[in-house]
Amino acid sequence: AISSVGLYGMSQSNDAMERVYTDRTVPIGNLGDIEVLMLANRVALATAEITPTPEVIAASLATVDKDLADIDRLWKAYMAKSLTPDEARLAASFRASREAYIKNGLEPTLLALKGGNAGLVLDYDAGVGFRRCSGVRDRDDDRCARL
Repeated sequence: AISSVGLYGMSQSNDAMERVYTDRTVPIGNLGDIEVLMLANRVALATAEITPTPEVIAASLATVDKDLADIDRLWKAYMAKSLTPDEARLAASFRASREAYIKNGLEPTLLALKGGNAGLVLDYDAGVGFRRCSGVRDRDDDRCARL
């Protein structure tokens, strides 16, 4: 009888550890991956701006497209778990600022690169659009890290 109670207790402990792993550890890994992919996109775009050859631009665009899809997949996985009130608030803030960054900064940059206008990317980067967006991008990185 005592061994049954011990086995039951160990089973409950294992279940609790599994919940901690799936509810906390895996999502932390997802957020870390999102942060790495966001930084990789910045490097890819900077590389395309610095070396605006058709090959480099094509590789940078492919990297960004793949990374955006991976970020969306990881974000959906993160949002599928139950969030604490603080996590929900930070997630909503991150989502809003990421959407603004994509709309106001990333999409115009990608369009310029796809059009073969790396010079426009540099102009846009120096102009109002990316300056307005760079603060959002930096806050995005910070919000992702705080989640």
